[in-house]
Amino acid sequence: PVRLREAVDPDNERVELIGRLTAGIHPAGRAHEYLWMIGVAPERQGEGLGTALVRSVLDRCDREGLPAYLEASNAGSRRLYERLGFALTGRPLDLPDGPRMWPMWREPQPGRGV
Repeated sequence: PVRLREAVDPDNERVELIGRLTAGIHPAGRAHEYLWMIGVAPERQGEGLGTALVRSVLDRCDREGLPAYLEASNAGSRRLYERLGFALTGRPLDLPDGPRMWPMWREPQPGRGV
């Protein structure tokens, strides 16, 4: 992650901007797991890696009775997250010079993370 940030955002400006903007749509008032900046290298997409990354966190959330929240940044990730039990919540956020971010929420699914 450090090398990636140094290559694409050496001054950390973009990450800070995204953090400030997404804070405005982030749910408050209820404990939850926040899955932030999930990604798989384009040449490795379609191999189940994204599902495995997210599923490992969701299994723990299900065991602990904890909901999960994330923002999807494209139609493919939205479909993946919907298959994993997430639903759209709230209005999307259009990042300046970036993708539209769709806020998504998932309630724990007892018995799944056992």
